[in-house]
Amino acid sequence: MSDLFELAKITQDTYMSGSHQGQQYMLKKIKDFVEGNEDIAVSSRSFIVSFLNEKEKEIQELIDQTPSGKVLKRIVNSVFDT
Repeated sequence: MSDLFELAKITQDTYMSGSHQGQQYMLKKIKDFVEGNEDIAVSSRSFIVSFLNEKEKEIQELIDQTPSGKVLKRIVNSVFDT
C-alpha cells in the first residue's frame, strides 16, 4: 500500500514541476512579445519586463523546491561545475 502512496506522491511532484515549467515558458513568451512590440511605450515595456522577470524568478524557486526540480538542479550544477 505504501508503494501506491509513493507512486502517487511522485506523480504529483512531477506534475507540479511540469506545471511550473509551463508557467515559466508562458512568461518567457509574453516577455519576448512585449520586448519586441514597438506599439508599447518604452517605459511601459521596461516595467512589464521587470515584473515578468520577478515572476520568472518566483516560479524558478517553486520549480527548484519540487523533488524533480531538485534533481534537475543537481544535474545542471554538476554538468556546469566540471
